[in-house]
Formats: sequence, structure tokens, C-alpha cells
Amino acid sequence: MTPTLHHYFLYGLQIASEYPLEDIQEAAVRAQPDIRIYDGTMPDGLEVESPLWQPQNRFDDSRQTSEGEQAQQIRLSADGQFIQFRIWHAATVVFEASGSAMWIRWAGEGHDDIKTFNILGPLLGFLLHLRGITPLHASAISVHGRAVLFMGASGAGKSTTVAAFAQAGYPVIADDICACHDQGGVLTVAPGHARVRLLQDAASALTRRPDGALIEVHGRQKWNVSFHSYPPGEGGIVQAAYLPIARVYWLAEREPVVRAEGMTGVNALINVMRNIYLWFLMDIAMQKRAMLQANRLIKQVPFYQLHAPQGHDRLSELIAFVDRAVGEAGT
Repeated sequence: MTPTLHHYFLYGLQIASEYPLEDIQEAAVRAQPDIRIYDGTMPDGLEVESPLWQPQNRFDDSRQTSEGEQAQQIRLSADGQFIQFRIWHAATVVFEASGSAMWIRWAGEGHDDIKTFNILGPLLGFLLHLRGITPLHASAISVHGRAVLFMGASGAGKSTTVAAFAQAGYPVIADDICACHDQGGVLTVAPGHARVRLLQDAASALTRRPDGALIEVHGRQKWNVSFHSYPPGEGGIVQAAYLPIARVYWLAEREPVVRAEGMTGVNALINVMRNIYLWFLMDIAMQKRAMLQANRLIKQVPFYQLHAPQGHDRLSELIAFVDRAVGEAGT
């Protein structure tokens, strides 16, 4: 029986998936997808425990399963054409080495929202690396037709900031992963998805209601909240719209008044390197490519530390500050 395919446009790529992505709008069908996602199967001749898999030492996960194995493992097929990533109690995933396909076998039933979270995050994030596209751990919104990225330490408020912009009418480009593409020498961000993960207090303050599952992220419970993330006039349909990156803000310590201060090249580079998504899974060639793109980014795009007041009721001040800064820079 031929499986039903669901078509999406995410991170600048056409995706045909046997697994329906929860709450993600489907896109127009193209003859040849960039990525194919297979659900519940493995590549021919490469079952999970096939002797053709060879262990790799890309990262050291000290957590152990009840059987004494590493909680996460990377293995490579003997011919180098496939990469297996095993996540204890979650899934075994096989990636085609060029980034054109992945096969997912879930460890259990699980919640559809959790599975979608894993596909949109670490699984597609790793495929982006395989395709030579650098994913940054950042959130982005469209301001005056250009992309503004927000980075910061875990809990700095990236998703909360994006949700506040969305509620004020600014299109969301992406949350959690920003896919950076080179478009004729200009670094751009492709649209991701409209699902923003928020802590309960932010979800209550900035949205009508959480509409997805409660997901544990870095030890904290977050709600999935959906926004229409595409520019006005497109009717909520996913389009291949790349936006040039206008600036990057690092969310820094809270202060009584909104202000931004420029970051030096070295400090900006360090912060970008810290926020390259899934760095620990990358091989040396992938890391080198990502470092080169990070260096290009800080040379092309202004970086700032952004200080803002504490409190959801004062996010409007941050929005007005960023809108004014981007508008003035574009005139």
C-alpha cells in the first residue's frame, strides 16, 4: 500500500513526509521534494541492528540505558551513505548522508505533538547541516521586510519576544531554528514554522490559549502556541520567501530602559558559535563549514546586546525600539 504523503515548505526546503506534522500547514506539491521523510521503516538492508552499522565517536553521552548502553548513539553505514542516530526511549533515525531523506522508527506510541517537535527540531536541524545549510539556535521575526534574529542563553526569552512581536502583528519567520541560506552572497533566513514554545506565564499573557501539548524542554514545561507566521497577503500559505538578515540581537541582562550596544567581532563570533544548532552531532567538515558561515554572518550583519525591562507588560517598549532601529537603518 502506497503511503499518503504530506507536503510542507520549511526552512527553504520542500518536504514530503509520510508522517503528518501536527498543526503545520501543508504546501503546494512539487514534482521532486528536497527531503523525503519515511515513517516506521528503515532503508533496504539497513535494519536498526544490521552488522553494517559502525559506531562513531562524534560525541560522548555519559547517560546510560538500563542495558548499560549510551542514551544517544551515532553510527555510520559501512559505505558511508547513511547515518543512524539512536535516541534512547524516543526513536531511531537514519539520515541519507546528502540530506535528501530520513527514516524514523519511533520507540513507542508517543504524542503526535512530541513527535512533530522532534522532527521540526533536532531531526530537520541535522538534515540542514547535511545539506550545507547552517541552522542557528535563534528565533526570528520580519520587521520592515527584513529578518531580525534573537539569540540568548536558555531562558533569555527568545520565544517570548517572538510571541510578543506576533501579537503586535509582525510575521514570525521561525522559532528555535533559523535556517541561514546564501542567496547571491547575501545571508538570508527562510521561513520555518509558526509554532512557538512558551512557558505557562508567557502563554497566558501573550496568547488566547495554548493549543498544543505540554512539552519538556531543557527540564521546563512549555506550551506549543501557533501563530500565522507568513507575511500579510499570502493567506497563511507557506511560501518560498527568503528575507535578508537586518541585524542580530543577543538578549542580555534586564535593565529599566530598552537599549542596545554593539558587539565586537570576537564576542559576536563566540555567541554565534555557541548557538549553532546541534554542534555536538557535526563531523569536522560540517563544523568547518558552519564556522565559515558564522564568520561571514558577523561581517555582514550588525550584532547587538539588547537590554530590556522585565515583565510581559513592557515588551511593547522592546518592540517599538527594534521597529524604529530597523526602520532607521533601512532609510
